[in-house]
Amino acid sequence: MEKQGRLTTFSFQRILQLSKISSGSMSIYEDKFILFPLVNSQEAEEGNQILIYPTRINDATFILLCHEMEGDASIICNMQEYTIRKNTIFICTPGSILQFKKLPQHAKGWGIVTDSSFTTEMNLSIQTLLPHLTQLREQLSIRITPDKSLLLNDLLSITHRIIMEDPKDSCYSKKVKAQTSVFGYEIISIMSDLAESVKGMQKKPTREELYFKQFMSLLNKHYINERSVMFYADKMHLSPKYLSAVVKKVSGQTPSNWIDGLVIMEAKNLLKYSEMNIQEIAYQMNFPNQSFFGKYFKQRTGMTPSTYRDI
Repeated sequence: MEKQGRLTTFSFQRILQLSKISSGSMSIYEDKFILFPLVNSQEAEEGNQILIYPTRINDATFILLCHEMEGDASIICNMQEYTIRKNTIFICTPGSILQFKKLPQHAKGWGIVTDSSFTTEMNLSIQTLLPHLTQLREQLSIRITPDKSLLLNDLLSITHRIIMEDPKDSCYSKKVKAQTSVFGYEIISIMSDLAESVKGMQKKPTREELYFKQFMSLLNKHYINERSVMFYADKMHLSPKYLSAVVKKVSGQTPSNWIDGLVIMEAKNLLKYSEMNIQEIAYQMNFPNQSFFGKYFKQRTGMTPSTYRDI
C-alpha cells in the first residue's frame, strides 16, 4: 500500500478530533493521550487511518510498538524510510513528517499519540529524560528483545483497560499516570542501554565532534529561519571559518551544505505535499519573495519549484 497525497499538518487537537470520530477500539485519556491497538492493512484502509498520508505532527509524539508481525511494515519519517519488524519500537518526535507506506497483513502491538505537555504529567524526571532527547531524534527505530517487547505490550494492554474504566473512580487518574510513567521509564531504560552499548563501541568524542553535534542541534531548531553560517558560528561562539573547518573535517560536508540540505528537504516536502502556492511556501520558509526562493531552489536542484512540483 502506498498513498500519494498532499502533506497535511495536524496539531494534536486535530488528531484528537479525528480519533474521536474514527472507528476502532482506541482509548483516550483526558484529551492528552491516545492509545490504539495495531490493525492489519485491510482494517486500516476501512478505518481511514490518517497516517497513511504524509502528515506533519506539530506538537505531539508518536510511538509505535510492534510486538508481533507477519512480514514487515514501512514508515517514512522526514523523507527517510524505515522497515519495521516484530519486537521493534518506533518513536517520532514533534514536528516530524510521518507516513505509513506499507502496513503488515497482521500485527500485534500498540500505537500512542501524546500531547507534548503530557510528559510532565507522567512524573518523568526531566534530568533523566534530557540526555535522551537528541538520541530520540537520531534513533527512531529500535529493535528490542522479545521479553522487553512482551513487557511493553502487556503494560500498554493494561493501560488501555484502565483508561476504559469509569473515570469517576477516585483513583482513575493516579492509575493511568502511574501506568504511563512505568512505560515512560521503560523507554528511557531502553534508550540508556542503547546509548551504553554504542558508547562501549566508540571512542570518546573529540572536541570537533562535540562542536559538530552542537551545530546539528542548532541547525535542527533554526534552519527554517536562519541560513547563514555566521548565525550558527555566533551561537557557538566560534568564527565562521573555524566552524566550517570543523564541520567539514567531521562530516565531509560544509555547514552550507548541511543548511541547504535541510532547507531543500523542507521545500520539497511543501512543494509535493502542501496546498500552499509557491509564494506562500517562500514566505513560510522566510525567503523575502518568490523570485529569491525560486533562484535558491534552482541553484541547488537544477529545476524550478514549479517543475519539481509537477514531476
